[in-house]
This record gives sequence, structure tokens and C-alpha cells, in this order.
Amino acid sequence: MSTLIVIGNINEHTFANSVVAANEKSKDIFEKKSLENIHVFHTKKSFETLLAESNKWIKFLEKHGIYAEQFIHRTLDIDSEKDNTKFLEKFARNIEEIVDMNKDIIIDISNGPTFQKNLLSVIAYILNLKHQYILDIVELSKHTKERGFINTEILKKAYMQAPESKKLDALAYLDLSEVKRYNDKIMKLSENFKNVSPGKADIEFFRDNLTHSINFKLQGDKNSSNALYRISSSSIASSAEELIGLILDSKNSSNHHQKTLGAKLNLLYEIIEKEQHDDIDTDFVKKFNDFVLFLRNTTVHKSSKKKLSDTEKFKAELSITTTLAFIEFYSDVIYPKLQKSNINNSYINGIKYNKEPNINEEYYFGIDGDNTGAFLENMLIKNDKKQLREISKNITTALNKIENFIKKISRNNEVIFKTGDDMLVKGTLSIENLEKIQDIYNNTTPNLTCSIGFGKTSKDAYIALKLAKANPEKNSIRGIILK
Repeated sequence: MSTLIVIGNINEHTFANSVVAANEKSKDIFEKKSLENIHVFHTKKSFETLLAESNKWIKFLEKHGIYAEQFIHRTLDIDSEKDNTKFLEKFARNIEEIVDMNKDIIIDISNGPTFQKNLLSVIAYILNLKHQYILDIVELSKHTKERGFINTEILKKAYMQAPESKKLDALAYLDLSEVKRYNDKIMKLSENFKNVSPGKADIEFFRDNLTHSINFKLQGDKNSSNALYRISSSSIASSAEELIGLILDSKNSSNHHQKTLGAKLNLLYEIIEKEQHDDIDTDFVKKFNDFVLFLRNTTVHKSSKKKLSDTEKFKAELSITTTLAFIEFYSDVIYPKLQKSNINNSYINGIKYNKEPNINEEYYFGIDGDNTGAFLENMLIKNDKKQLREISKNITTALNKIENFIKKISRNNEVIFKTGDDMLVKGTLSIENLEKIQDIYNNTTPNLTCSIGFGKTSKDAYIALKLAKANPEKNSIRGIILK
């Protein structure tokens, strides 16, 4: 069944005629569906007139299968000469609530004072409701000289469609329907973003950032402003980067926070490729990533021109809309597939993966340099004894610094084993402490990194370390609990 939204009218004939015409139009455009609900927004006068002074219009409607119980009446008196911001907002909210609950909607703009029906038309335009109709008096007069309640066939001929919002957009760039469509998209993407990491995601900041980005884009459209487009593109890209960071967090990838968006995407691509999802087209993912980065970088890059060329404007707008699609793709398509294979916080083959240690509990921590053996082999082949000594010295220095750092955190922390590029520690360390240990190692041994595994027993730590070092990006942190 379909729904009609109409303004009340002190002229019962025009009001009833338009409702009958809308009912017939509903059958035409909504697969023979008659009107089910009729929402009427009255002025005080139209409410008193239609509901108190006469019932002829009700009897007329009953002859056409339309009954009083189908009507939902509201009174919303608006004076066009006064500031009625609250009333306008209430009117718009009421319309939007009706739209949210109903799929097939007709807007009738035949009735009511000019101010009210114009307002209804504008709200319908903003909400992109394309089925707006009006009982055309001129057309009506061509078919009959009668007044009062009119024959159905004549009403059908005179019930004309108002221009669609898309057609109005083509005539004058008013942005309103585009704003609504963008707002709907932003709300959907914000919910997706929240679902990626309910505990960590700042949904309000994410939503506000997208909203501001779109506003800058729309202002750039009006002013052909290069600067506004660059700001919009850069701002919206930061939301994409935050989303990718949260997805990497969900995959226990801890060493991405200081990396660029391009580097983060490469890390995530390696994870996707390693997991070998049959239903993810990795070739498309790679090309899509590269294209989004290219558009973003070329748009953000400063230009000496104050005005956009046609090519620059097209490229800037494409960057913004493509980044929105990119966010949707990763939050709606990629993330759910990665979650299916995600081993964080779930038992697989007797192992539960632990995202970060509890600072109030004691763990074993295994620390091991990444690719040290391969690096040494390369130096041996080159017969570079000087660099071999330097690397050996740097690794020893790094482990000594790490030991001092660990003991400064707590005197109860114990270094059980330390030799070569390996260390076993027992104590309490936070995820931030572990990331600091990696920074110490990397800064002291240029071009080398280390991975860390932790668990409640030394066996747990050993297995966790092996899994951390198996991570393709290296410089990884992994914790486990054996079931």
C-alpha cells in the first residue's frame, strides 16, 4: 500500500478531489496499490473547517474506497511573516519520519496556503521524493465547467506531476537533494565504521569529518575553488586512513600507526593476499587502492591557480566520490570477509589470540630480531667484516637498552635470557611498552626490526613469537593463550 502527504485545505472540494486523484495515481505508479495512509498537515483553520463544519467530503471519498480512518491529521500553524524556525524543523522532521516508515509516497501540492505547500515541495525536493503531483486547475477547466466534487476520469487527466528534483538540479545547482543523498551515505558509512571497532572507533568524529568534507566539496562546486577541493579531498582521505588503521588493528597489525595511507594499504593488501580469500579479487583491490591514492595525491597537491580547470574539477570530484566508495568497499565488503578468517580473540586449533597484554597481569615476552640471519648472510657474502662488527655491536646495544627500559618500568620485571638478538622477559608490560621496545631496537639497529610474542607461560610466548615472525610485515606483536 502507498502513502499520501498533503496540506489541509479550507476548500473541501479541492481537498477531496486531490485525494481521489492521488489514489488513482497511486494505482498507476505503484503496481495498482491504493492509498493506505493519508497524512494531512493542517493549519488551524483547515483543521476546523474539514473536521467540524462538513462531512460531505468524507462521503465523497467513501464512494471511492477511501475512509476517514486512513487519515492521520496534524496541526502545524506556520506564519510566513514570522521567524518559525522551530516549526519548520518540526515540519521537516515529521515528513522525514513518514518517509522513513513508508516506501511508496505521493506528495500532493494542490492544497493549502502558498507558503505551506511551497515548504512541503522544498522538503520533498531535499528528500528526493520524485512523486510530487498537483491538481492543475487550467487543465481541469479544459475538461469540465463543473465545480465541487469532480468525476474521477476528469481528475486523472488534470493530476499533473511536478518536476523531479534531479531535473531541478539540472536547471539550477541548489545542492539540496545532493546534500540529502550524501547525508544518507554518511550515516551508513558511520555505522559501518562503528562496527569495525565498537570500542575504539570515534564515530562522531568520523561522521563530522565526512560531513565537513562534503560541505567543502559543495562550496568548491559553487566557487570553483581549488583550495576547497584540496581541503575536501585531504579531509575525506583522513577518514579512509582511519578506517584502514582500525581494520589493521583488528588483524593484530600493530606497527602501522606512523605509516602513510599508501603504506597501510600495502600492509593490508599483504594480509588479504596471504589469507587467500576466494571471494576477494586481489587484482581489483590492488588497482583500486592505487587509483584512490593517485586521485587523492594529485588533488591534494597544491596548484598556483585559484580557479579549477574543467579537468581539475572533474578529477577532484572523482577523488571525493571515489574515496566514499572506497570507504564503503572496505567497511562493507573487505572487513566482514577478513573477520571470518580473523583469529583475534577466538579459539582456532587450540589457540586463543590475545590482542594486548593486561597491564595488571604477568606474562612471558619473547623478543627476536627480524631477518637478522638473512642480513648476516648478505654481509658474509660481501665479506664486509666492518659492517658485521657494527651490526653485532648495535644489536647488543639495543638489547641492553631494552633491558634497562624494561627494568625501569618495574623492578619486578625479569630478563630471563638475553643473547644474540633474542631476549626472554617475565613481567608486566603494556602494548605501548612493547611498541616502545620495537622503536628502541629499530632506532639502535638501522634497517633492522624485531618481533614480540607474549603469553602466560614461556611455551605460550615461544609459539606467539613464531606466529609474530610469520607475519609478512614483520615488526609484529602477537599474544596467545593455549586452550
